[in-house]
Amino acid sequence: MGEAVSRDQGVHQSNQGGASLGARASQPIILVLLGAVFVSLFMGLSILNWKRLEATLYEVQANKAISIVEGVERAARELFSSLGRMEGAYDAISASSALSEESLSAQEFLVSSIIDVARDLDTAEEKGGLSSQELAEMARSLRLLSIAFLNERAELGLHSGPLPESVLQEARSLMDKGEGVSIMLLPGRVDPGSVPYVVLRRRSVPGVVAIILGEEDLTDWRMRASLQEAIEVAGWRKGVIYFAVEDLQGRVLARAGEVSQAGLEATSFGPSQVMGDATMLRREVMGQRVLEVSLPFRMGDAPLGLARLGLDSMEVDELLSRNRLQIYLSTGMITLLALLAVVLLYTTQIRHQRRLREMQERLYQAERLSALGRLAGVVAHEVRNPLNAISMAVQRLGRQYTPAEGSSREEFSRMIQVLRDEIQRINRIIEEFLGLTRKGTLRIQEVPVREILERLRTLVEPQATSGSVELRVEGDGQDLSVLVDRDRIMQALLNLLSNAMEAMPPGGGVVSLSYRPHGKDRALIQISDTGKGILPEEMDKIFDLGYTTKGKGLGLGLHVAREIVELHGGGVDVRSEKGKGTVFSVYLPAR
Repeated sequence: MGEAVSRDQGVHQSNQGGASLGARASQPIILVLLGAVFVSLFMGLSILNWKRLEATLYEVQANKAISIVEGVERAARELFSSLGRMEGAYDAISASSALSEESLSAQEFLVSSIIDVARDLDTAEEKGGLSSQELAEMARSLRLLSIAFLNERAELGLHSGPLPESVLQEARSLMDKGEGVSIMLLPGRVDPGSVPYVVLRRRSVPGVVAIILGEEDLTDWRMRASLQEAIEVAGWRKGVIYFAVEDLQGRVLARAGEVSQAGLEATSFGPSQVMGDATMLRREVMGQRVLEVSLPFRMGDAPLGLARLGLDSMEVDELLSRNRLQIYLSTGMITLLALLAVVLLYTTQIRHQRRLREMQERLYQAERLSALGRLAGVVAHEVRNPLNAISMAVQRLGRQYTPAEGSSREEFSRMIQVLRDEIQRINRIIEEFLGLTRKGTLRIQEVPVREILERLRTLVEPQATSGSVELRVEGDGQDLSVLVDRDRIMQALLNLLSNAMEAMPPGGGVVSLSYRPHGKDRALIQISDTGKGILPEEMDKIFDLGYTTKGKGLGLGLHVAREIVELHGGGVDVRSEKGKGTVFSVYLPAR
């Protein structure tokens, strides 16, 4: 009782010492955390100020974009209204002197755009020919009422829709006069009932291309021309990279600046900012970073679509970069000393933790060995008495019950000898168990590896048979011998073999004992099984003293096995895969 109390007091004192060390080791962590909190607060306030500056700059850019878009909207409405007052027929590009210079530019853009479409259609027909279905689809996508090709005799060829008689007559007149183009955009002012059209002489093939527009189509083309001219006149100022207007379906109605259709679809980076009706997004267009401001675009009361204004973000980026650099510099001076302190405190913490772990490990091992020593005394006393009785019974069996002759006598003698040897080995194991903390003395001799493995198979064969386990002994090198203490190495290998047998599933499996030379002066003995395997998190613990995953047992087997092998100057490795099996590799001195 006194011994138990003394032991509890020792453990309590050790725990107190460990707790004291743990408290000292945690002090640097607390200081580091406090420093980190202070630096984080400073950084948070600095970043908040930086965000406020960024928001202010974004607001300035948004107001600039709103002003530009409003100017373009006014100019586009005026141009659209002015184009609606066009009169007369055009045998060539001409305009009323009453129209403004911007209106004339919009007219020129409108006429040249329709002529460009006619030329593109002529080129497409020359290259590979167009089908009626393709031509109709092109007419729909280009907002045209009809497209028609006529030969040199003014006979109707490929067409997407009906060709009015007035257009047919104009085509004949064009070819008779040898002119290149005939344009009538407001025919109702000249001939009520006629339709807007453009007739263009083909380049390489005799004949003409006729484009017929409906009233809605012409209105759409006038709107595009007005938008294009308004963007180029009113939407351009310093800092604007591009200006594009899209309809509600995302189709580009007009654009200007250093951007293509692919550029408008470029990937954005960073989060978007919303300020009122304006949405700002940082993008990279054709290798240049821009701040794109998107706003609703109106030609009247209802929104026409979306205006996308790309602004040069270089000045904004430089200002934000300088502000960000100031944040880094201001926090760098604070964090530099904190980092130096962290390094010193961290090394101190590591040193304290190492000492704590070493002390706890020594305490744990000492307590385990002390408990095992006391247990060993009890076990040795309880085991030796029945073991002596078994030994005397075996001697009596050998003297009085030996068969007279034949193979039975030889087999009986062999089994009696095995019993005697195992009784002696148990006695030696008890001695080792009593002196577990001592290394002991080895009786080194040269022993054939095959003999050791066959002996092991004989010992565990009854257990294997009862558990439906197939035992295999395989070897490369019949003359391979190891320099070992026979009994001690038998004890180590038997512990490993027993562990393999116990890992077998209820249906049985295969346990293999194999050996081969390893290098010049080493032998490799492998004990493999097809059992349940070992979990990865258990691999580093299986050789620890007292560690066991079984419902019973002291956790000595694998620990003792490794101690014995290392005492011989060898080593033990293990590899395992859960559900597939385990392989123990034992390396021993060989000759």
